[in-house]
Amino acid sequence: MPGNSSTIFINEIHYDNAGTDTDEGVEIAGPAGTDLTGWSVVLYNGSGGAVYDTISLSGIIPAQQGGYGTLNFLRAGIQNGSPDGLALVNSSNTLVQFLCYEGTFTAVGGAANGQTCTDIGVSEDGTNAVNTSLQLQGSGTTYGNFTWSAPITQTRGSVNTGQTFTGAAGGGITLSINDVTKAEGNSGTTIFTFTVTLSVPAPAGGVTFNITTQDGTATAAGGDYVAKSLTAQTIPQGATTFTFDVTVNGDTTTEPNETFFVNITNVTGTGVTVNDGQGTGTITNDDIVATPINQIQGTGTTSPLAGTSVTTTGIVTARISSGFFIQTPDANVDANSETSEGIFVFTSSPPPADAAVGNLVQVTATVTEFIPSQEPGSAPLTELTFATTSLLSTGNQLPAPIVLTAAETTDASETSNPLDTLEEYEGMRVQVNSLTVVSPTGGNVNESNATATSNGLFFGVVTGVPRPFREPGIELNDPVPAPMPVNVPRFDTNPERLRIVSNAQPGASIINVTTDATVTNLIGVLHYAFRTYTIFPDPSPAPSVSGNISAIPVPAPAATDFTVASFNLERFFDTVNDPGIGEPVLTQAAFGNRLNKASLAIRNILQTPDVLGVIELENLATLQTLAAKINADAIAAGQPNPNYTAYLQEGNDVGGIDVGFLVKSAKITVINVTQFGKDSTYINPNDGTSDLLNDRPPLRLQATVQDVNNQPFAFTVIVNHLRSLSGVDDPTPSGTGTEGGRVRAKRRAQAEYLANLAQGCQTGNTTVCPGTTATERLILVGDFNAFQFNDGFVDSIGTIRGAPTPPDQVVLPSSDLVSPNLINLVDPMPFAQITTNQAYSFLFDGNAQVLDHILITQNLLSRFKDFQYARLNADFPEIFRNDPNRPERISDHDAPVAYFSLLAPKRRRFFNIFY
Repeated sequence: MPGNSSTIFINEIHYDNAGTDTDEGVEIAGPAGTDLTGWSVVLYNGSGGAVYDTISLSGIIPAQQGGYGTLNFLRAGIQNGSPDGLALVNSSNTLVQFLCYEGTFTAVGGAANGQTCTDIGVSEDGTNAVNTSLQLQGSGTTYGNFTWSAPITQTRGSVNTGQTFTGAAGGGITLSINDVTKAEGNSGTTIFTFTVTLSVPAPAGGVTFNITTQDGTATAAGGDYVAKSLTAQTIPQGATTFTFDVTVNGDTTTEPNETFFVNITNVTGTGVTVNDGQGTGTITNDDIVATPINQIQGTGTTSPLAGTSVTTTGIVTARISSGFFIQTPDANVDANSETSEGIFVFTSSPPPADAAVGNLVQVTATVTEFIPSQEPGSAPLTELTFATTSLLSTGNQLPAPIVLTAAETTDASETSNPLDTLEEYEGMRVQVNSLTVVSPTGGNVNESNATATSNGLFFGVVTGVPRPFREPGIELNDPVPAPMPVNVPRFDTNPERLRIVSNAQPGASIINVTTDATVTNLIGVLHYAFRTYTIFPDPSPAPSVSGNISAIPVPAPAATDFTVASFNLERFFDTVNDPGIGEPVLTQAAFGNRLNKASLAIRNILQTPDVLGVIELENLATLQTLAAKINADAIAAGQPNPNYTAYLQEGNDVGGIDVGFLVKSAKITVINVTQFGKDSTYINPNDGTSDLLNDRPPLRLQATVQDVNNQPFAFTVIVNHLRSLSGVDDPTPSGTGTEGGRVRAKRRAQAEYLANLAQGCQTGNTTVCPGTTATERLILVGDFNAFQFNDGFVDSIGTIRGAPTPPDQVVLPSSDLVSPNLINLVDPMPFAQITTNQAYSFLFDGNAQVLDHILITQNLLSRFKDFQYARLNADFPEIFRNDPNRPERISDHDAPVAYFSLLAPKRRRFFNIFY
């Protein structure tokens, strides 16, 4: 990556201003005459590091000053930082720059994959005027000559204020020559080809120069290479390159790497200056005993040669933006099935040209066991770093891929690490004949436009392997925090999962798939990243995809049923800017599209529940707009008008999301709607302060519905949105503890608050639950951000339903606060319809899990009829968000729906007691 030395660079940025963001965009500066066709600016989300948008560039840079100029590109929806970034990528898909603002992060996917961005050091905080921007100032011709300024009046498409380009007045053309590194060979000769390059096409009259070799540690007299000198060589008008071949002689003498030089002198041409007039030829020594890749990899989790310098050879099997893979030719593999024959060579920037797929190369490098700094619990990846690469031959046949079977991915590890299920194939070419998708293709969301772009990443298992589900406990590689109870369960993360990054290799196409799709003939290299074995598919032949699915509605309720559901609508904001929360402000079209998708989802997939607890809505006006949309659409579609009425009360969430209800006013009689715990606090264990407990306080609906005898049947619904799991294991020091310790304390305090509230409501304790009765029929719904079992840190659901985990099995235990216990409808019951393999509402890293629950008091069990999840979000790719006329991917959560009968109650047995 050229970085500071780049002559084409990002020159001006605007992403945030007071009020509605206006004229957001990026300006590019470079030599006049540069054609930006095929270039792009890739926008990265600093939260997770993924791509969220791409700006395609085009046009010729005009001559504005000193042979340089600028082009500006507007793009609405550039994100507002903390942090975010942007990468400049040339027409060869090579990373030129990777900048960020309001912090740094590491990119995931795209041309900057694996790279850490450079913070420009200035930002727009949302208070600066509309017509301002961040700009480079200073004097020079490369990015490193300039410095970023704080927001000043914009100069889009012009030279910045305080900026001077110092190129020659006649066009600012620069001339340079490359360096060449190759192995000499054991006999015969090898050609080192140097390329003289102009920054823009040669002007009238062309560019002339002399070019000659010069001895370094390699000498012509010593027979290392053949001296060569040419005079009056010309790059004609309109051309940009000239090649110069130097003959290097092969030998079998063991010697260190040697260098010689190629010098350019007497350059003439209108406006031409010499940027780099000396090329270096490095003759790498190939007369050594190479260490085979299998010896570098070894048979264990880590390499026996870690930390040492080695020289090895292999065929390049794949390239990605931060390095390349090499593998031993099939004829040279060892007989040990537990040693890998492939390895990743980390270059941190796009790999050298000599590392082209099919080339046999020699690599001298340091053996490193890489563990990402943000993932200290990850298993290590054996890789080669600080590498010098020499070309040995081209056009070699790639090694045959290893076929991964179901048994290969589920058999016990052959190393000391139980998660090393495929360690013996790390870095090698593999083939999956049939892969079943278990988590759809992800992407990046532009909230203001309600659109998404695909990141090409999905998860699967070899067909025949059961779908992976989240299991109890703390992840196996993570430490158990203090007080370190001895019997905390451990979750093995399901190492049978395969992470597929379909577009990691240059030229490979993005694959967009739903869960349950089948991908066949998947061939690529096997990597290890984000605690998961990862395949980077080859560009050709591309795998085949079949069996993509559509949304699956819940059953239509009977006329004698009433239904209660919840639905996390994922940051459902409106078109009005609220300066107090800094939320994304949607365009009118985007808001309309979100409303349409939500209406389709609630009417056709959730079957218009009688009471719907909604989560992550901005305000009451937004929820009322949604209710009106659903009602109108139902009438237009010939469906019964649900006559939804909206209820929502503002909470404490700094991002402006709240919980509320949609209630069928013609069927359900609302008694009251009450918010609980808005001012409640908990003790922050890191500093002893009393902090707000409930970001989205519980909201209670007391209501009645007429049964078949026309008698009112009273029930109560509480909608909830508890603190997320994010940061629950964060070891970052904070006060006297850690950030993870604070998160765990808050999650336990929220669970205990809700448990006490539920207990008060079901036992008639009006002090805890004002307006309740001893016969309260209670239904708890919402996004609890907790599994149906103990996660090892806090057992939220166990605490809420009255069955807390014993203290030796959880870091922060709770007392039993609820009696009789609540019933979680996702738990197996002989009279419920949901099966174990359908017990999920959310997907994370390929693991299906329950975050959205419905819990009931036992006095509702005789009325309980069915429980289902509406399948419309979790199993569908992010790009489905772009289609306003289909319900899928309005959110990332599936919606739970519970059915209750208005007929005479049925006797149910629960805990050996009949109800």
